[in-house]
Amino acid sequence: MSDPSTILDMSVIETLQALQRPGAPSILERITAAFKRSGTTLLEELRHGADNGDLQAVRNAAHSLKSGSANVGAIAFSQTACTIEFAARDGDTAATTDAVLALEGQWAALIDALDGILKSDDLSKSA
Repeated sequence: MSDPSTILDMSVIETLQALQRPGAPSILERITAAFKRSGTTLLEELRHGADNGDLQAVRNAAHSLKSGSANVGAIAFSQTACTIEFAARDGDTAATTDAVLALEGQWAALIDALDGILKSDDLSKSA
């Protein structure tokens, strides 16, 4: 696994961790799990829209991915989603397709980084 700080804005992660209340379920874990679930669905919608030339579906999915990823500190991922959103809005099919491929490539690394943060967070609580 690569260093999560190369993929995630650690100040966002720290802000989320600061919201944690003693004895409460992990807020970081809940937010990450929700992002993974919605992100997986949105990526499927994005790919389906791109494959079928449905730029409105691409735009909608990209918009949601942009916001959700920014909320977990995935700034580069969010910027790629923004590129897709604007390319779809402008009807630029080629740029949309290229950016969708880039975003799909970033997904696994992002999930790996989030899982690494959760693991290190769990380890620090048990220490």
